Amino acid sequence: MKNNNHNKSNRMLGQGLFELVVAMGIGVLVMTSLVKLITVSIKNTTFAKNQSLATRYAQEGIEWIRGQRDVSWSTLLTYSLDANPTWCINTLDWNTHSVCSSTISSTIFSRKLTLDKTSNSNVDLIEATVVVDWPDGNITHNSRVSIQLSNRN
Repeated sequence: MKNNNHNKSNRMLGQGLFELVVAMGIGVLVMTSLVKLITVSIKNTTFAKNQSLATRYAQEGIEWIRGQRDVSWSTLLTYSLDANPTWCINTLDWNTHSVCSSTISSTIFSRKLTLDKTSNSNVDLIEATVVVDWPDGNITHNSRVSIQLSNRN
C-alpha cells in the first residue's frame, strides 16, 4: 500500500510539472506575440509621421517654387531649360544644382526639385516636381508633389 501511494505521488508531481511547462510555453508565445505587435505598431506610427512630414516639406517646396515664378518667370524658364534641371532645395535656394548629398537642417529628409518645360496652345508651362526622400533602414521612401506653372503676367 505504501508503494501505491508513492506511485500516485510521483504521477501527480509529473503531471503538475507538465502543466507548468505547458503554461510557461503559452506565456512565452503570448509575450512574443505582444512584443511583435508593439514593434509593428511603432514602425507603422513612425512611417506615418515621416510620410506626413515629407509631404509637408514637399508642399513647402511647391510654395517656394510658386514664389520663384512670381519673382521672375524668365529666370524660372531658364532654369527649366537647363541640361540637368534638377536642384537640391533643402535650404530653399538655387545654390545646389545636383544630387542632394545633405538633408534639410536637423532632419533625415532631403528635398529635390525637377523642372520640365512643356508647351500647351502656345503657352509655356513648367512642370515642377518636388520629391522628399527619407531613409528607413535599408529602404528609402519618398513623397512627391507636382504642379504646372505658367507665366502670371
